[in-house]
Amino acid sequence: MKEQTFYHIGLRALACCCILGFIAVTTGCGTLPRNPPRPHTQFLPAATDGLLSQTHSDVVKTLQQGESAFLLVDSNCDALQWRLALVDHATTSIDVKVFIWQDDETGRLLLSRILAAADRGVRVRLLVDDMPVTSSDASLATLAARPNVDLRVFNPGALRRGVIGPMMQMVIYFKELNVRMHNKLMVVDGHWAIAGGRNIGNAYFGSSKKYNFRDLDVLTTGPIVAQLSEAFDDYWNSDPTYPAEAMEKLTPKKQAKIKKAFGETLEHDREFLERTRYAIDTQDWREVFDDLPSEMIGGTATYVHDTPVVKADKGQRLIDSLRGTIEGAQESLTIVTPYMIPPRTLMRALRATEDTGVDVLIVTASMAANNHTVAHSHYKKYRKRLLDTGAQLIEYTHQPTPDERALCDEPSVTSKFIALHIKASCIDGRRLFIGSVNMDPRALKINTENIMVIDSPELARAFNARVARMIDPENGWEVYRNEKGRLRWRSSEGERRCQPARGFRQRVADFFFRWLPIERQL
Repeated sequence: MKEQTFYHIGLRALACCCILGFIAVTTGCGTLPRNPPRPHTQFLPAATDGLLSQTHSDVVKTLQQGESAFLLVDSNCDALQWRLALVDHATTSIDVKVFIWQDDETGRLLLSRILAAADRGVRVRLLVDDMPVTSSDASLATLAARPNVDLRVFNPGALRRGVIGPMMQMVIYFKELNVRMHNKLMVVDGHWAIAGGRNIGNAYFGSSKKYNFRDLDVLTTGPIVAQLSEAFDDYWNSDPTYPAEAMEKLTPKKQAKIKKAFGETLEHDREFLERTRYAIDTQDWREVFDDLPSEMIGGTATYVHDTPVVKADKGQRLIDSLRGTIEGAQESLTIVTPYMIPPRTLMRALRATEDTGVDVLIVTASMAANNHTVAHSHYKKYRKRLLDTGAQLIEYTHQPTPDERALCDEPSVTSKFIALHIKASCIDGRRLFIGSVNMDPRALKINTENIMVIDSPELARAFNARVARMIDPENGWEVYRNEKGRLRWRSSEGERRCQPARGFRQRVADFFFRWLPIERQL
């Protein structure tokens, strides 16, 4: 029986190889070399001098033993400024892993400053997921060839060019290529880190005219940073990562051409960036760091992430590590997520909290405030079930108050709408969970994710104050059932019988999307 099984597996593998080989030849697809050299590297010791090291020492003096310090960053502008500030003062190392790094004005601005740090001797390691990469393999290889820069791509497909080849490859190896690295983390000098839900690009930093996100990061220093560095190394040295310098062989002439084009694009970007509050040139951020000892909040923390594997056994899943957390709530539970397609385990946990009298608040995106209408189309069938657990359900509006918009839009930009992107939860007013995890099947079962778990009543209060503004009737629609059990939406605008939408076209898309049998992939 085993021999027969192995025989069929072998035939399948041979057939796949033949098909992929045929496609590569007939479509002219480039292919990645298998198993190129990939040195095992680790995070460097924490810096012992420089502004970041000194500020770390000043902040730690204000903490209790074993505590780390945290600062919630919900302003999109501040989110980019803090990243630039850390990079500008880096002396030893910059480690970044992210799902999306957009090739737009803010994405290039941050990259250019990281490259400037590399030019002055800082070791840079960049890890990006392959699926949403907007740069060419040639650009990635050129970037990786720079001194002090190491770039790796998570789980890239072997066929790189054309349309037919990559599509057929995705069909044949769907299970493996479907696993994406959704993590977000930045660690600088071994002392400072930024974790949360933001990717890198205009919409995450307030400069997109189409829509900007309402998002949340946390800036941290202290003992937790060592855990974050170890987590970065787990991914950096994992099998699914691929060295970008091996993605395409380039002549010095082509590399020079790509570098020149990047420099010209940066010059062109200045006209756009000069209208923003961003620091478009390297600067001294000393005054900003001087305020941190009095602004940061102490607490203990741990970092949890999925094992970075894409084949066979998926290893340790984050959801398994946190299983039972919600059931452990004694008084209150707040969940903020842009995409809510609750698994059975979450529904059981919510019903359990109802039995114990826990106050549950769920804040998610209204259809109008959702940048992925298809995800919303499969969420809406759960509205009544969520309400039946006793939870209060609020859907964030796409046109919030000026104060909320100020956190999302740059003054020079007024986006068409605001989309919710925060992924955070709070239990019993003291345990705060901030990371990359959405409450949907893709996050909980398919992609790799990360969460920072922080025990700090003061930080939890700061988070809950932000949520209170978000659920204000001017910023959120309360979803409820009327006396006949029908869904209704109410806010400062009054009551609605139909869910808020950005327009008729979105309603039409929503109607058709709900029939697509893809819920497990969302």
